[in-house]
Amino acid sequence: MSLVTKVSWRHFALIVLLASVARGTVLLLTHDLLSADPDAYRRIAHCIAIHGTFGLESESVTGLKTANPTAFRPPLYPWLISRLADPTGNIPNFPIAIAHWLLGTATAAGTYLLATRMLRGEADENTVEPTKNVTFASFLAAGLVAIDPLLLQASSLVMTETLAAGLVVLVLWLWSKLIEYFEFQFEQPRGNLGLSGYKKVSVLMGVAFGLAYLCRPTFILWPVIIAGYLLGLSLMQRCHKPFVSSFIILAVVAAFVAAWTMRNMAQFGQPIWATTHGGYTLLLGNNESFYDYLQNPNKSARFPFANAWEADFFIDRWDRRFDQDPREASFWDASKTIEPGRPPSGSTSELADDKLAYETAMATIKRRPDSFLTACFWRIRRLHSPFPLQSSGRPLVGIFAVAGFYTVTMTLVLIGIWRLGRTIFAPRWAASIALWVAIASVHTVYWTDMRMRAPAVPILSILAAVTVMSRPQGIAKNLRVAKNLRIAKNLRIA
Repeated sequence: MSLVTKVSWRHFALIVLLASVARGTVLLLTHDLLSADPDAYRRIAHCIAIHGTFGLESESVTGLKTANPTAFRPPLYPWLISRLADPTGNIPNFPIAIAHWLLGTATAAGTYLLATRMLRGEADENTVEPTKNVTFASFLAAGLVAIDPLLLQASSLVMTETLAAGLVVLVLWLWSKLIEYFEFQFEQPRGNLGLSGYKKVSVLMGVAFGLAYLCRPTFILWPVIIAGYLLGLSLMQRCHKPFVSSFIILAVVAAFVAAWTMRNMAQFGQPIWATTHGGYTLLLGNNESFYDYLQNPNKSARFPFANAWEADFFIDRWDRRFDQDPREASFWDASKTIEPGRPPSGSTSELADDKLAYETAMATIKRRPDSFLTACFWRIRRLHSPFPLQSSGRPLVGIFAVAGFYTVTMTLVLIGIWRLGRTIFAPRWAASIALWVAIASVHTVYWTDMRMRAPAVPILSILAAVTVMSRPQGIAKNLRVAKNLRIAKNLRIA
């Protein structure tokens, strides 16, 4: 028997149209924001285009501009936008807007195809198209991605969220292909799925994971969790294929990690596997000023529960980090004036600065462990919260609109998980759960806001779409069949 799923190309075309119009409209209205470079991606891309070096350009004493290698940001996104540079090395807004527009549209379209695969029920050999409820649910999931506020905002910023969300859809789609080799849905082996096929998909998954890691190093936990899951699946089913897949995925991902680490080792003499920005990100979520904000929020604000932390004092004081030792609590005393002094690290290099930020954050955590736990709970809440924080420059109308959208969406996600029940632990959902565990694990400790969940929007939208399915229990058949631990032996495919 075979399972043939034919998507509704009419609905697919509508999703492409909706995503194109939504992303295009936002980019037309906010294209000026693409000129900003808050995370230095433009500067790095410019250096790549001019000097062929992943670094930051600086002016020497002779007036010549030179390239200084950096590991301040992950390499994939700046390398991609460097391909859009003109002959002078400048990167106009228009090609970046087109790239983001295409990536955003492809992400929504890919979500439709992914949802169709994930939400379909069991089918016999005569099934040529998904059931109507699956088609509608898939359309809803992709539609939510197309109009998601976080992804729409990310389209107009030179940041990694747009690319990361697209890579997440690619990984999950490859996972949906891979598990077809391990979910025993029929009474006999599937003839069109040979031994070499699952190895090829495993290699492609490893490449997709590697690209995701080079886009956002926080993704590194994702393939590790998936490999552990496949190992457990191999033991449960007494089948060697999941074990081989886990080995292939980890080997390919390790190659990506090794390449980036070796590059940094050659440039800096240290095996930097992520970035030299991690220390600052850890400090941003674990400093005296932020801890004080958590303990004493602004009660006079119109909406105290949604009042954002104003980081001006932290930024200003951190700029003085080489005048006195920031690892001391007295450095962060707002009533104290910092006098010029000797840099505590003895160096202002990129690596030394990252190390100093890590040491400052750890010193703060050790001094205030209770505040650290409070901050961890705050970060988890912010990662899942539907409410944007109120800060200067954000209109209340926009805050309420976004809050309303995410209140509805997150409610649908919870209902969808409830309707799936134990099916949420079926193999088809394993990569989605692993993604969320990876994101939540990292951002429980490091700085977090709503933007950090942007790459997970496609899978959250699919979970929300489960709510409109008339018979979600049909998906549960896969779980019941997969739990038959003897089927691999009976089918003689172990």
